[in-house]
Amino acid sequence: MHSDDHQENRKALAPGRRLFNRYVLKSVAGRGGMGVVWCAWDERLQHHVALKFLPEVILDDPIALEDLRKETKRCLNLTHPNIVRIYDFEEDGETGAIVMEFVKGQPLNVLKAAQPDRHFEVAQLHPLVLQLCDTLTYAHNDAGFVHRDVKPANLLLTETNQLKVTDFGIARNITDSVSRLSVRSNDSSGTPGYMSPQQAMGEKASIADDIYSVGATLFDLLTSRPPFFTGDIPMQILSKVPPAMAERRAELGVTGHLIPKAWEEVIAACLSKDQKARPRSVAELKNRLGDAQLAPPQDELDTIVLTQTPVVNRGVLPPSEPEPTRPPTSAPASEPSPPTSGETSATPASSGGKHTMLLVAVGLLGVIAISLVSVLYFVVKNMDASKQGDTVAALLKELQPLLNSAPEATSNERDQAFQNLQAEVEKLKQLQSEKDALLEKIATLEEESGKIQQSNTDKDQTLENLRSELDNVQQKLDDRPTPPVKDNDPDRSVEVAAMIIAYTAAGNTGSKESQIDFFDEKVDYLGEGILSKVQIAEDSKQYRKRFPRRTMTITEGPAVIRKQKVYQVTTTSHYEFDHFREGHRVTKTIGNTFDVRFSNGKPLITSISNPRNETIAKAALPATESVASDFVKAYFADGESHNGRAQLDYYADSVYYFGEVRTKQEISEDLDSYIASTPYRTFSLLSEPEVLVLGKEFQVTTTVKATSGDSADTARSRTLKSQIKVAWEGTSPKITSIQPVQ
Repeated sequence: MHSDDHQENRKALAPGRRLFNRYVLKSVAGRGGMGVVWCAWDERLQHHVALKFLPEVILDDPIALEDLRKETKRCLNLTHPNIVRIYDFEEDGETGAIVMEFVKGQPLNVLKAAQPDRHFEVAQLHPLVLQLCDTLTYAHNDAGFVHRDVKPANLLLTETNQLKVTDFGIARNITDSVSRLSVRSNDSSGTPGYMSPQQAMGEKASIADDIYSVGATLFDLLTSRPPFFTGDIPMQILSKVPPAMAERRAELGVTGHLIPKAWEEVIAACLSKDQKARPRSVAELKNRLGDAQLAPPQDELDTIVLTQTPVVNRGVLPPSEPEPTRPPTSAPASEPSPPTSGETSATPASSGGKHTMLLVAVGLLGVIAISLVSVLYFVVKNMDASKQGDTVAALLKELQPLLNSAPEATSNERDQAFQNLQAEVEKLKQLQSEKDALLEKIATLEEESGKIQQSNTDKDQTLENLRSELDNVQQKLDDRPTPPVKDNDPDRSVEVAAMIIAYTAAGNTGSKESQIDFFDEKVDYLGEGILSKVQIAEDSKQYRKRFPRRTMTITEGPAVIRKQKVYQVTTTSHYEFDHFREGHRVTKTIGNTFDVRFSNGKPLITSISNPRNETIAKAALPATESVASDFVKAYFADGESHNGRAQLDYYADSVYYFGEVRTKQEISEDLDSYIASTPYRTFSLLSEPEVLVLGKEFQVTTTVKATSGDSADTARSRTLKSQIKVAWEGTSPKITSIQPVQ
């Protein structure tokens, strides 16, 4: 399916549409870089599910689909109350989706954004961290899974404060496939801010990677940002040590309770570049975090409350009402209408907000009272004694309602409030001073940057001038007249032209291979590197086998140009031959350029170039026919007893093996049985492998003498002729078929 078709399909996803003969789409529940998630109603099992739709690039690639199908099948074994269940993998040729448990809740990254200063306190996270550690301990130890993408967006909090971990291995698998198919670099997979250095380098996933991601996740939730969030993040992950969380909070202006020292230390250990320095298991991480001295809870401050605002994110938007039960053949129910304003429940106010508002109110009243007393004192002090009594009485009468409404406060409390205000003023002065100093540094850096930029501009101009002068010198050298040839070095252009004519005629089918005599011992032959005479002769034999009834005729030339001791010859030749793949007659006209020099009075072709060279260079096939031949030789050699079973590495996951399709495991078992029955085995090739190119696949035919038995004395020999097909997956050869030739 083309990408345009997928785009049309994606646009067709709408509420009420029925997919895979059982799921009715309800509403978009989340969007991400690797796909969209819909809430759907399962007509067969009568419950809500989440459908995670796959990117179109994966639907076009059967290997990516098969990998994802296998990963989904593995995830069916994950059964834990804190893990979002994977139910099925659906694909109908146009659309593909992973069917998952639908969770009513919100991810921690959304809940974090609703907190004061966009971060959590340790006391709020502690119960959730314990659930996360228990979940990962089960996945690592009991199920044999590594999550590979732990981050706040994959940690959901339900309405009952239960933690749910989603996207176990699925999101990472999708990201890897998309990166491979679209040739993207450190889409490196996972989410860059939460990946370990080893994961960023593409090493095999391990428990240590999940422990690093847990540390990065806690760092983000406690400080409002992951350890590295700006600049070249992959490079910082590999080489830079993140700051302490207290330092990060101060850097971002985030206030809150003091982070316990034990939490600082264990999270720093999780983020170590050396995976051996991290906690050895999630259970150890849990124990070290559990020993931390938590800040005392303040009313409801340590309770995380789900926000009432609908947030579209990763399958967490709950439907407005339960889906009614109906038979599978009925029409899809329409989307439930949103609740009216009278039905909407009030958002519970956080206790932290109530305490803050109370403290602000008390502080303001204290400031007002102190200000009024100061004004009163100043007015009374500057009055005549005769008027003080009446004035004081009048002022008190005016201020009485305000004084009556103000909260009672002792002199010590007023003094303390005044001292706090003075401290805040001093802090503001200090911040202003620091700001002025930073502005001065910025001005200095901008000035230095301007100087550096000007210097770079001057250097670029100087470099451009030098290049221009160099071009002028080169032009003058090219324009120099060719020095005259000495009389004692006669022009042999006629002899060179005759040799090229003989070389071309020798290329006809049925002619002798006398053209090999024209080559030096080693020569750059047809742009394929330095070859010897023996290699060139072998190449000519193979070429004749592939192109029978070949004729080569010079239609233009030879034109000879003498360049001191080298003669350059150009010809245009007409070729006719039978196409060995398509089975028809081919005619071509190709221009050739030969470089010829004389050695001991004998003309020698030192290089040949023509458009075929460029074609070979542009095609850049993963391997040549000679490599395919050598690979098959190595395969048979590895079949000998003393070489073990290294040939298994050459097989694809499933292969047509001696008449039937088998997996690597089945082939391994077959070899085990064969080795047990025939401990002595040797192979020797009786004929050079014949290679036939079939598109991007090679068909290799060879005859092998196989000797096997209990020992060398009792071994029997037999002759086998096999036809082996070899293909390339990336840069790795794979045997796709082995068949005996009758």
